[in-house]
Amino acid sequence: MKCSNCGNAVRKGDLYCSKCKAKLIWKEKLNSPVTSSVYTGKESEEEILVEGKKQLGGIVILLWVLIGMGSLGFILAFFSSCATMFEEDFYSGFGLLVFYFFFYGITLLLFIFAQLGIKNHKPYTVPLVRTVLVLGCFSIIGLIMVLVTFWKRINNPYTKKYLNYFDGTF
Repeated sequence: MKCSNCGNAVRKGDLYCSKCKAKLIWKEKLNSPVTSSVYTGKESEEEILVEGKKQLGGIVILLWVLIGMGSLGFILAFFSSCATMFEEDFYSGFGLLVFYFFFYGITLLLFIFAQLGIKNHKPYTVPLVRTVLVLGCFSIIGLIMVLVTFWKRINNPYTKKYLNYFDGTF
């Protein structure tokens, strides 16, 4: 199946073309993406996308907070380990610097890629946000937030449809 806008190959069920980012609407009779507003489900395609985006609202805010806190932690850890390197012991300060670089660097990359995946409707976003939520369970507040709200939001069928994540629930 191909995108009617640019001709790029698309998978059945994708909401957006991966090449030109055009919105894809599927008709079951044609089994190909068309640019009309016909949807064969109970809700309109627009309602599904709006609800999916709404479900991601709290997760987007959480990711921005984590990016901000992670950036601040990265900066503080960098200066702290540099101070240790130059004032006390070079090797222990350098070891801390490498540890903080990998710890904060990798977690920041996780948060940033999750944010970009949500913005660009990428299917990898669902397992990536699940990973971020599991990492957030290491604190009591994070555990409560994950169990109460965000876990069911990222697993919502409308959210999965919004992110082009196909697992057979829609």
